[in-house]
Amino acid sequence: MIITIGRECGCGGNTIGRMLADNYGIPFYDKKAIIEIAKEKGIYERMPNFFAETPVNSLLYAIAAGEGDSDILQIPIRALKEIIPEKEFILLGRCGNYAYRGYPEMVSVFLAGDKNLRIDRIMKTHNIGRREAEKTVTETDTRRASFQKYYTGEQWGLAKHYGLCIDSSRLGIDASVDMIKDYIGIMLSTVSYTHLTLPTILRV
Repeated sequence: MIITIGRECGCGGNTIGRMLADNYGIPFYDKKAIIEIAKEKGIYERMPNFFAETPVNSLLYAIAAGEGDSDILQIPIRALKEIIPEKEFILLGRCGNYAYRGYPEMVSVFLAGDKNLRIDRIMKTHNIGRREAEKTVTETDTRRASFQKYYTGEQWGLAKHYGLCIDSSRLGIDASVDMIKDYIGIMLSTVSYTHLTLPTILRV
């Protein structure tokens, strides 16, 4: 099973992803892990903007990477397949919902929330003032939206591109994790998963 998590800044995506990974016993890949593996495999320099989740505003990067304009939409698919060997994992960001779309064992989640609540969370987790936290949230959301648009041509956070959208800022971390597990349990009742069994999913 593959779980992809898109998230607005301050929604607790990293924490939720790690909790799900612990529950299912599968690897969790966030920005740090993705970059480390890409460097180990010697492919980071070929696509540094993609691995670092940095938006690109021109075709210069594509040209430097040896890509034509029509090949840009294939970068997420090729890059992720090169560095993630497992068939079961949780991926945070990196256009995961797009790269693994069509996989029968893929669950795509998007975490959103009230901006003020997200700012409050960033203030607490980063121990910074409100003005700095608001700037962080705004700039991060803008960067992620641009990143998704550049590499997929799709609008970031649009519900139709995800299997499940959750307001994690109001639900809280634990309830959000439970909702995702419930959703997966429902999916397992209608889709044949080869590695994770129904009793494993519902034992929460």
